[in-house]
Amino acid sequence: MKRFIFTAIAALFIFAASAQTPDTAKFEYCYMSAVNKALSATKVTIFVDFGQETSVWKDNRTKDEETGKVATFTTIIDALNYLGEQGWELFQAIPVTSLGGGNIYHFYMKRRK
Repeated sequence: MKRFIFTAIAALFIFAASAQTPDTAKFEYCYMSAVNKALSATKVTIFVDFGQETSVWKDNRTKDEETGKVATFTTIIDALNYLGEQGWELFQAIPVTSLGGGNIYHFYMKRRK
């Protein structure tokens, strides 16, 4: 009998307990990498991946949404500011030093759909 009462009380607490409601907002993610250009201390090559399909025949360069022109960035911060204006939020940054002495920076960003 005690086992039945204990089970009933435990079940009551389980059903009555209110957990945090899950965040139902969906996110889309973006990856940006920046590589130092050879023989240059300040210039970088920036690659942005929005999860689009890649093709040799299609131009996948990042384009300004208003003008349609290819977006050019002079520094990593310039690219991060551009993506921030587009609604992207930085949530992970990983610097990696390669064996050749160059640095590769990986940035992971997200925004609400």
